[in-house]
Parts: sequence; structure tokens; C-alpha cells
Amino acid sequence: LLKDLNNTFNGQLVNSNIEDYIDKIIDNATIIKIVENNILFALIAYYENDKKRESAYLTMLAVSNKYSNKGYGNILLKKATNNLIRKGFKYFELEVLKSNKKAVEFYKKNNFQIIESRGLKFYMKKYLKDVS
Repeated sequence: LLKDLNNTFNGQLVNSNIEDYIDKIIDNATIIKIVENNILFALIAYYENDKKRESAYLTMLAVSNKYSNKGYGNILLKKATNNLIRKGFKYFELEVLKSNKKAVEFYKKNNFQIIESRGLKFYMKKYLKDVS
């Protein structure tokens, strides 16, 4: 899934070796995935290790092209957000390619705000409100 999506963005989605990146998120990130017939078609991976700043970092939200525009990204983002709120996090941060206009709009619709421009990417942040 990640290799295909990285190829779609000409290698700009993941700046490092894709296998090393996958190992890093498996070892360090919280991962929520959607699998059908033993095939991974959507996942969200985020780091929740900055408890001092009460901030989590979304490193990857990926949905296979075959399953895009069916609400899976929203489902995964909502699950992750609710998990973080339960754990006391106040912020969810991410970087997204400026050229990935579909993703930028998706995050804006989900209350992420562009905080600053960083080269080819936007740094975005969302305030997590208690939804209970």
C-alpha cells in the first residue's frame, strides 16, 4: 500500500527508504488498519510519544486508490482522534505535501489548520476537543 502511494507521488510522500520508514512506524507508531480478505487497504499511523507537549504526530494516513472516496480516511482519523482525546492529548500535528491538494482539503475539512509552510509541505495542526 505505502509503496504504491509513494510511487503515485514520485517518491515525495516518504523521503527515506520506504522499508526503513515502514520498520520505523511498526516499531514506534500506533497503527490502526482496515483489512479485507487479508489485504491491507487503509491505515493510519501516528506517534503519541510527546506527552509533555500533549501533542501527537500523524505520520501516515493511507487509503488504497481502489478504496478512496468511501469514507475510510474519515473513519481512521476519527478513531485516532478519539484515542488521543481519551489519553489526554490536546493537539494532532502533521505535514502534508502542498501538491496533494486532495489531502490538504481533507485535513482542512477535519479541522486541521495550516500553521506554516515548510518547503514542499504544509505543517498543519488540530486542536483536539473532548468529544465525550
